[in-house]
Amino acid sequence: MVVSPIKSLVVLQRIKALLLEKDSTGRNALLFNFGINTNLRISEIIILRYSDIFTAGNQFREHLRITPLKKRGKKTKKVIKLNKKLKEQIQKFCLSNHISGEDFIFFSFRNKKKNLQRQQAWRILKDTAEIAGFTGNMGSHSMRKTFGYHFFQSATNPKEQRSRLAMLQILFSHASQEVTLRYIGIEQQEIDAAYDQIGEIFQI
Repeated sequence: MVVSPIKSLVVLQRIKALLLEKDSTGRNALLFNFGINTNLRISEIIILRYSDIFTAGNQFREHLRITPLKKRGKKTKKVIKLNKKLKEQIQKFCLSNHISGEDFIFFSFRNKKKNLQRQQAWRILKDTAEIAGFTGNMGSHSMRKTFGYHFFQSATNPKEQRSRLAMLQILFSHASQEVTLRYIGIEQQEIDAAYDQIGEIFQI
């Protein structure tokens, strides 16, 4: 089964609203927003601790540095810049839930000293997405793919799209840009639209 990105912004907003409605702590909504605002895997997000994001002085670190699971015999750091909106949500969440030090950000409701498990996180997001009207295949990579899809599609012209595609290829560690396009769910008609757009820009 090929996992899909969430292309509809309307559906995205519905998912956010439903997650907030069902969880008074805000954990699940933050999990979703964290996923669609970074290129991190869900397995990398759920193990984040307060100290990964904040310094000992409770200031945001300049970058989030993640060591992914061992791949091809090498361990490399992912360097992530958290945007302003995401930082605001993280700070509000941590304050309201009294999270500090070595606490997990995405804690288990049963035991706050443990992190939310991957399968549970996936189930929460999948069930909510279905209620929100998402008709694609929701999986653990959907948030990551959604980040890539909207990062690519928000480019204002084909030149910018090419630049963003190159960046996404690096971010996702893909062998080619064709792999990246397939991964983020860009279809042929969307590529065709970019060619049409260039004609409008040059007014030929």
